[in-house]
Amino acid sequence: MKYTLLLIVAFATVIIYAGTDLLTGIVGLTQLNGEGCLCHNLSSDPTVNVWVEGPDTLEQNQTALYRIKMTGGPAITGGFNVAARFSNISVTDAGTQEIDSEITHTDPRHFSNDTVSWSFNFTASNSVSWDTIYSVGQSVNNDSIPSTLDRWNFGPKFPVRIIPPVPVELSSFTAQPANNGVLLKWQTSSEVNNRGFEILRLKNDSHLNSDWESISFITGNGTTSEQNSYSFNDENLAAGNYSYKLKQVDFDGTFKFSEIINVDIIVPDFTLMQNFPNPFNPSTTISYNLSNDSRVVLKVFNSIGEQVAVLVDGFVESGHHKIIFDAGNELTSGVYFYSFEATSNNNSVSVKQVRKMLLLR
Repeated sequence: MKYTLLLIVAFATVIIYAGTDLLTGIVGLTQLNGEGCLCHNLSSDPTVNVWVEGPDTLEQNQTALYRIKMTGGPAITGGFNVAARFSNISVTDAGTQEIDSEITHTDPRHFSNDTVSWSFNFTASNSVSWDTIYSVGQSVNNDSIPSTLDRWNFGPKFPVRIIPPVPVELSSFTAQPANNGVLLKWQTSSEVNNRGFEILRLKNDSHLNSDWESISFITGNGTTSEQNSYSFNDENLAAGNYSYKLKQVDFDGTFKFSEIINVDIIVPDFTLMQNFPNPFNPSTTISYNLSNDSRVVLKVFNSIGEQVAVLVDGFVESGHHKIIFDAGNELTSGVYFYSFEATSNNNSVSVKQVRKMLLLR
């Protein structure tokens, strides 16, 4: 009888608790300081996916925006709780609140396209160390009754490396489309112990941080109080939206990421451009654009219509392309023509263009 009475009291307590604190968020549930959302379900559910996104490295006292996301479970509405071991986290999302140095929701938030998310700020501690962000998410059916119909899970522990300030002052960082590529430019107002800049690119149709690709490394100027300018041309890109960031690296391995900048690349329609240089001797560059993946035939003819070279004959991906035509020692001075034929893979577009060029010995 005593055991039954305890169960009844416990159940009543859960219902009262669920009707008050749950709807307005709750803290103390992460693996840092709690055992999860036990008032809804005693066991976590691996089909509920919870994760944190944001920088994995920050300078001492640096603040950055992070986001917690969740999928799975009933996926009607959801709630969350995040905590940090040493550093400070604070509210940036209108649907969240800070309680006891942790962040939770104010009311359950509706899923959108099978996902629900919230943002928050993380301010690194003053110590050079590693910190950890802990998270837990709860996916519910929105009936305001805690039961086994609701699901929850812990998110993976998110480590954050806290480093000393990197003494390279980046005064500007820009990106602009240029000849079916992107021209990146950046300036520093001063540099200390700067080994250089790793250039990272993300094509935004993936939406995965793991898809950041290192595309080049530009050597820095070591230590200098003078202003320095840098640039890099990312060429031959397909149409799409791209993001870039710089990873500034010191000689001792310390590094810092720049802000992320975005740029749209729009590949023109099928276009054959004038060769350069023109006149030429003995070689010149021929460029063309493809708005779709296509079969391309690019040939060179002399002034009486005789074929003298086949430069391209096959499948070519969309984008901006260049090819060098070398006249060698066999061809004589005179007017030549280059013919460009392109047919898209789905046969929706077929073009033929011809341009003239001049070989001068």
